[in-house]
Amino acid sequence: MRRAEKLWQLVSGGCLSEVLAFPVAGYHSAHVAGVDPKLFAGDARVMAEVQLKVLGGYGSDFLTPPMDLTVEAEALGARVAWGSIPPSVKEHLPLGEAGRLRDLEGAFLSSGRVPAFLECVRILRELGGGRAVCGFAAGPLTLAASLFGATSVLRLTRANPRLLAELVDSAGRLVELYSSALGEAGADCVMILEPVAALVSPQHFETLLLEPLRSAFAGLERKGGIPALHVCGDANRILKLMAATGARILSIDAQVDVGRALAEVDRVVMGNVPTSLFLSSPEEVRRYTLAMLSASRGRRHIAASGCDIPVRANPESVKAMVETAKSFRVEC
Repeated sequence: MRRAEKLWQLVSGGCLSEVLAFPVAGYHSAHVAGVDPKLFAGDARVMAEVQLKVLGGYGSDFLTPPMDLTVEAEALGARVAWGSIPPSVKEHLPLGEAGRLRDLEGAFLSSGRVPAFLECVRILRELGGGRAVCGFAAGPLTLAASLFGATSVLRLTRANPRLLAELVDSAGRLVELYSSALGEAGADCVMILEPVAALVSPQHFETLLLEPLRSAFAGLERKGGIPALHVCGDANRILKLMAATGARILSIDAQVDVGRALAEVDRVVMGNVPTSLFLSSPEEVRRYTLAMLSASRGRRHIAASGCDIPVRANPESVKAMVETAKSFRVEC
């Protein structure tokens, strides 16, 4: 069975006898391959070839462009710094320009590095040998924070809730546009990244994010894609709300217990090997991964890093997670 087909079987409620493995690696791949990060993140062919080589070498069941939260913000006018990797936004837009977001929708998909990331997905789909191809998109609140600064945006929860709601709604339209484009480019799944959601209350998640995420995921499913939602950090308070968005896969970080997550929500759970562990020995990664899979029994569970793997992670430690997952047998 093709690995993309296994993913579809898993999210449709089927039981696989093996655990799918997803080492979430982007700029780490460029480091391993010895490729300039800026070239890697700007040239679709280089990006795809590096990911095919490195993720393929790790035995990943998934192929992806890098997880990069600056792509959409840069396309919308924010300035990006490449002094450290992964890149970061060095110059945010002033909040007074929030009303311009809707005016930028028409040119968004052809701006900045967005076309390269879409083309990378097309290449991975063509050359991936049946592996599941996953695209990443910043979520509405996280995109707003990338554009206007996290501190400025989070202050609005008290200072100006109406402006914050308008901002998230406008960002949500762009998220839906990009998610749909990733699906049309050939992504089997699209993972919306909402790390900033772990910093707000469940009430704010419900009022600000539930409907924009539901809309984006419903649009993706109508086009045959699998919706996934990633919240790194402590997402324990919002697990049920994450499931209520319609996401078929919930990607969780090390702060969330896998067994608890599986008991609390009827979804496929992805995670949650701590990313810092990949800087340590393969033996430590094996022990953690085995304990994690023993807790979940491998059911409705994709073994994965809790977030993006560090650039200078130990390649042997990344392999150890994948190999441990592949050797674990699930009783259906």
